[in-house]
Amino acid sequence: MIQDFQTSLAFVLRAEGGAGDDPVDHGGPTNHGITQATYTSWLALHGMHDAPVDGISAEYVEAVYFQCFWTAGGCARLPSPLNLVHFDSCVQHVPGAWRPMLLSATAFPGATPEEEAFALIVLRHNLYNRIAAKDPLQVRFLKGWLNRLTALRAAAGLIPPPAIPAPASASPSPGPAAAPPARP
Repeated sequence: MIQDFQTSLAFVLRAEGGAGDDPVDHGGPTNHGITQATYTSWLALHGMHDAPVDGISAEYVEAVYFQCFWTAGGCARLPSPLNLVHFDSCVQHVPGAWRPMLLSATAFPGATPEEEAFALIVLRHNLYNRIAAKDPLQVRFLKGWLNRLTALRAAAGLIPPPAIPAPASASPSPGPAAAPPARP
């Protein structure tokens, strides 16, 4: 599973980029996708003094992602590619948001990990649209969020999306109902 973590981390680091502090972004100061608040908490947990996230080392970036997102999110217990998609969800969303999405995406008995990963991406797509609709200042991030989901689908091998078979008990639709006869 360490290989899955390394692959997932590489995707997240490509998607996140470097240091930033956009006043409209609710995350505040970040570097490589790690917020100052997350870094401060991680440093305290390890008995270290607070430091600016813009100076975080590559070694600490990997350690923070492994402990605070991969391990805390239970990603190692999930099969590939669901673990990649879930890890990215943990990075993008607070625990209160990603936990219900994961439960929803994995609620279908017999679904493959690919189908569950695709369902999680769809749930995130919908969440991003709700965020933008609720807070007009966030609209400027929407295209980037959706582009990230497209890149995530590709990284997870989900382009084209997995074919979702109809339930065995489903019968083919008879097609549209016939139009009633015309009245004279």
